[in-house]
Amino acid sequence: MGAWSEHTFGNDAACDWAFGFIEHPDLARLEVETDSFLSNDGHLDSGLSCQCLAACEVLARLRGDWGRRDAYSQRLDEWISLNPSDVPLELLEKSRKAIEMILSDSSELNGVVSRNSNSALHAASRW
Repeated sequence: MGAWSEHTFGNDAACDWAFGFIEHPDLARLEVETDSFLSNDGHLDSGLSCQCLAACEVLARLRGDWGRRDAYSQRLDEWISLNPSDVPLELLEKSRKAIEMILSDSSELNGVVSRNSNSALHAASRW
């Protein structure tokens, strides 16, 4: 995974996921991503974690919590601005559980971010 920043969209996995989401935007896709991550009972791969965080970031932005906006999130931000949506409570709860998993000691991404940055995972810190 290529990464250039500790921010949610500061890596290839999250940017690729966001590009795919923009091509076929749907709240159901956010739930599929979250459910897929939550069903992982083994190693929490950093790439999958980045994709899940990207989905959680979309949910946060749909709720009005925009986080960092930059060139990597621009197309996604534009879509969200043009397509406001209510996020079901059940999906928010799943996202919170996924973020807790990503912040856990068994998460590869948490270890990478902890070694390379003094800041917490940005999407997680806003929930």
